[in-house]
Amino acid sequence: YELPCTLAPSVSLHEGSGLLDCETKDSQTIRHADSKLAKNRLPLYNSFFPELVQIQTHLEDFSLCEKHYNQLIISDFLRQVLLNANYSNKQNRQAYYLDLENELVEKQARTEHAYEMEVEKNTCEIGVQTDEIDNTSHTLENDIFLLQAQLNIKVSEIENLKKQLEYAYDYVVESWGQIQEINKINNELSEKNKELKSKWENRFNSQKKRINSIVQIANYERKNIYNDIESLILNKQRFSLN
Repeated sequence: YELPCTLAPSVSLHEGSGLLDCETKDSQTIRHADSKLAKNRLPLYNSFFPELVQIQTHLEDFSLCEKHYNQLIISDFLRQVLLNANYSNKQNRQAYYLDLENELVEKQARTEHAYEMEVEKNTCEIGVQTDEIDNTSHTLENDIFLLQAQLNIKVSEIENLKKQLEYAYDYVVESWGQIQEINKINNELSEKNKELKSKWENRFNSQKKRINSIVQIANYERKNIYNDIESLILNKQRFSLN
């Protein structure tokens, strides 16, 4: 399984930066991007190619083609050009780097064989002997940049979480108010239901109530009989001979 080149996306994103297209000759070996030398060198290009920041926590999933290994890891020429040209200011950078492309290739060819070999993770790495102070400075610079990038990401995540918490709080408060209103209505209905149930169960629990119920029934019956008699009296057709 061939791992993708670390700089492959940057080639299309930063046209005119002087970054060469991916290429590895058959006689050359694709390097691992998580080698010690690559880990020390790649962060130096974070300010020029910001997409590198996100992948530096899992460099084991990427490789370095021959072109980019020689251009960024072995040689420091491209970085110096980017620094001197203030690459972060994009004005006129494309025209400038198109003129420098041939010079970059020639410079890399001259410097490629000036470094010693180092073996790491069963791959052949061409190393650069630098003094301890430079290594420490580069490492600190890389760590600070990575920490700053990670801090910015965490700050953004915290802001998003704060917004979600505020929304959740408003939702809980609103829901709590609705629940209280529903509970109030439910309690009122429960009290009315208990009252009606009590009246129904106790409607005949005393002699007076039973007598009143009988009187009411008798009155209804008397009224019905009266209505029937009145209806018969008023119905004159019952005396008709037809």
